[in-house]
Amino acid sequence: MEKDLIVQDKKDSVVFKWKDMKGNIIGADRQGTQPMDHKKQHTFKQIVSNSTETGGFTIDVGKTMIKSLSLKALLISFPTGP
Repeated sequence: MEKDLIVQDKKDSVVFKWKDMKGNIIGADRQGTQPMDHKKQHTFKQIVSNSTETGGFTIDVGKTMIKSLSLKALLISFPTGP
């Protein structure tokens, strides 16, 4: 939310902003939050008009707490699987 990537529109839909590497908005997805009983699709979904064809919503969650863990270490810790 701090990076202004996800917002709410006037119809209570969630808007996922697409930004380029410089932070410019290049498009958006709109996802409804209310059920649509009369439609095959349960909620409203839309790619906002004039969105770039090569864009999309992505989010970077940062680095993992586990820096490296080998397969061998996993097998020793969980010999029958996690």
